[in-house]
Amino acid sequence: LDDFALKVEKLPTHTRARKAAEEIINKMNDGTSIRPNEVISIAEMFEDRRYSMHNIPYRYRMHLAHCNELRIKNMTKDSQIQFLINKAMATSAPSALTDSELKWVCFKHGVNPTLMTRSEQLNFLNRWNEFSKFINETHIPLLLHGVVFLGYNHPSNRKMKEKLKLKWKRKS
Repeated sequence: LDDFALKVEKLPTHTRARKAAEEIINKMNDGTSIRPNEVISIAEMFEDRRYSMHNIPYRYRMHLAHCNELRIKNMTKDSQIQFLINKAMATSAPSALTDSELKWVCFKHGVNPTLMTRSEQLNFLNRWNEFSKFINETHIPLLLHGVVFLGYNHPSNRKMKEKLKLKWKRKS
């Protein structure tokens, strides 16, 4: 997120998108979960050509590709496919998914579902669909950032991080 924070600093200080982006960065640093409507409030930033797939620095694209399980070489094309899959999923009922499909979708969107109940997984997927319904072709980089914004500080991921910290403390 360092590159994202640097781009936010270059925005004019009076814009609504900059204030919303600064709030998101602060929440991520504080460990607070981010709601879909907060991410949607920065969508106008991603309509700017500076935030298109081709203008994101290579190292930052590499991290985005890793978070979204995309290939860097074909990232633009793969992200468009991911966009279409999200649009199709937003129109269907998430409750129709099997448990394994639901877990896969949660993993794909940046959340560790192993410690979540089915209802928590469905709740997350409904929140994701709320976010992805707003996304259009000009917001595809925002869709890729959504995995980080909505998943990074999710409670199930925080539980996993705490377990990993305890595991590493025992080894040292």
